[in-house]
Amino acid sequence: MTGNVWKDVPIGTIVDSDIKKLATAGELITSDFYPDSVKQACYELRASSIFWDVSSQLENKLIDVGSA
Repeated sequence: MTGNVWKDVPIGTIVDSDIKKLATAGELITSDFYPDSVKQACYELRASSIFWDVSSQLENKLIDVGSA
């Protein structure tokens, strides 16, 4: 299916329906793909459950979201 899946995808931002189609075909997100994580024209990636909230005014900017 390689190549055929990409032929109808326009250059630029990949919309949600194309993200689902490409990921399901194993062309975009090859493992641990969760269709419910597709939001409009993005896919929410998480590299860790801990991150620094640089927009926060709080002194402790370290955020731990656990397994959420």
